[in-house]
Amino acid sequence: MAIPAKNKEKLGHGGVIEEACFLLSSPVPQLQRDGAYLLRLLLNRCLPNVHHVVDKRPAGSLELTPEAAPLLDDLLLASSTIGPASIDASRALFHILRGLHLLGADHERLATLYRSQIIISPLLNLLRQKEDPAVRSEGLLGLALMAQTQPGALCALEALKDNANFDLIMFCEGNPNHHGGDKANTLFLIHGLLQNVVDMDSDLRGKLTDMFQDLSRERSDVL
Repeated sequence: MAIPAKNKEKLGHGGVIEEACFLLSSPVPQLQRDGAYLLRLLLNRCLPNVHHVVDKRPAGSLELTPEAAPLLDDLLLASSTIGPASIDASRALFHILRGLHLLGADHERLATLYRSQIIISPLLNLLRQKEDPAVRSEGLLGLALMAQTQPGALCALEALKDNANFDLIMFCEGNPNHHGGDKANTLFLIHGLLQNVVDMDSDLRGKLTDMFQDLSRERSDVL
């Protein structure tokens, strides 16, 4: 199912986002999944709806509000719970991250998200998902986008110090069924880390530098 772009903001403004978040707390697993799926569709490439969830402000409004963001909290909770809604909720959070980066270039909100470190777990959820290469690729791109800012790079690097998380990146790249954009996203991620983290362990910097050079050569050979 797809929602036409022109209808997404209207649906968000009309209360559908709140209804979808309400479904996330349903005791019925299928309703939880339906709510997360609907949120993912509404947030995909729709910046007003992204702002609506992050700021709890009406879609289309440019005014910031001092209120908390319970809609974002609902999504984060759903993404962290083992259940049918976890992956779609994590993908919805990826769309929030991508929207703030690519559609809004909203560095203030991004820095707040990164310093709280609440966005990293949903991205790792996507990387751990082994059935759909495109879903794993969203997690990898999310990390790569994070690494393009200093607060995001620090947050991503902290997660990647765990060898299990670091290996998830290598699985994406080394998997014969990997998504076509994984190599470019991995280069994007490593470049951001090397550029935006000044105080990095020398061994880790050397490891990332070697990876970057190896992947760059592989891309050159293909081209």
